[in-house]
Amino acid sequence: MSILKVGSITPNSGAKVNITGSTLLVTTASGHFSGSYSGDGSGLSGVSGFPFTGSAAAISGSLIVTGSTTLALRVSGSSAFTGSVFVSGTVSGSFEGDGSSLTGIAGYTVANSANNRVITSVDATNANAETNLTFDGSTLGITGDATLTGTITAATGTFVYQYFESSSTIITSGSNIFGNDAADIQQITGSLLQTGSIDVKGNISASVGGFSGSFQGDGSNLTGISSVPLPFSGSAEITGSLNVTGSAFVTSLTETSALRYKKSVKSLTKQSDNVYKLRPVHFEWKNNSKGDIGLIAEEVQKIYPELVSIGIDGQAEGISYTKLTSVLIKTVQELSARIEKLEKKK
Repeated sequence: MSILKVGSITPNSGAKVNITGSTLLVTTASGHFSGSYSGDGSGLSGVSGFPFTGSAAAISGSLIVTGSTTLALRVSGSSAFTGSVFVSGTVSGSFEGDGSSLTGIAGYTVANSANNRVITSVDATNANAETNLTFDGSTLGITGDATLTGTITAATGTFVYQYFESSSTIITSGSNIFGNDAADIQQITGSLLQTGSIDVKGNISASVGGFSGSFQGDGSNLTGISSVPLPFSGSAEITGSLNVTGSAFVTSLTETSALRYKKSVKSLTKQSDNVYKLRPVHFEWKNNSKGDIGLIAEEVQKIYPELVSIGIDGQAEGISYTKLTSVLIKTVQELSARIEKLEKKK
């Protein structure tokens, strides 16, 4: 191998110097060079270095970058690496590719992976794609049992359920629709406590047990009322008022009158004058033109308001003829006393 040692090479303006061979030792050189070089380049000066600006540069072999721990190598833009890149430290930025050859990455293993399955954590490095829990972006699907602690709030849409077990459901506001077809059946096992009003359009039935509370309406469509069949045989207790439109045939009618239910008891004073003010009349009922006799409730109310019942509209409704007997008894007693007194004068 030949060695050419030259102190300096200075070509004429615009001329080139081509050197072919294996080794060229140059102590001083200026201008531009092309080709391949050997050595560590420690004596080179005037090299613009990095950051690199211009066309892509190709590096064949190894590139070792030694710098601060904060930022050793910075690439602005896109870079394509053919081969292997070994990094001691951290890498930040965005990457392209499948990452199949990456090593040293603390991965997260997902078992039973499939589309739309909800992933739940098993431990720090493992997760499970739940078979019975799916979400497709709009609908959450649950297969099997679900335990809810807290509140479900549905701002809009429809909440569809099939079965609640050992739970309390509180609906604070809004309208609730059960079923969307006349053939749908809503089954309640146990007791149903309804606070407020319930409006039933259609039929409501109770196969076992019954209903308690107050009801409004004429009850003309009620069927299967076997707890109080009419005609009724036996004992029954009615708390409140019983309104009968038509005739009521009673073999024996007893009003509660025991002293233990009363207070401020006083004897009736003279009643004959008030009895004389009562006007017995003959009349016909408007609904059937049937003739009848009795008193006029509005007239009796002015004399004996205790004997008159008041309807829900606040008007006089009926007369307690059984209570009227007490007034008549007092009047008979007064008349008897007068007769006895007259007989003593004879």
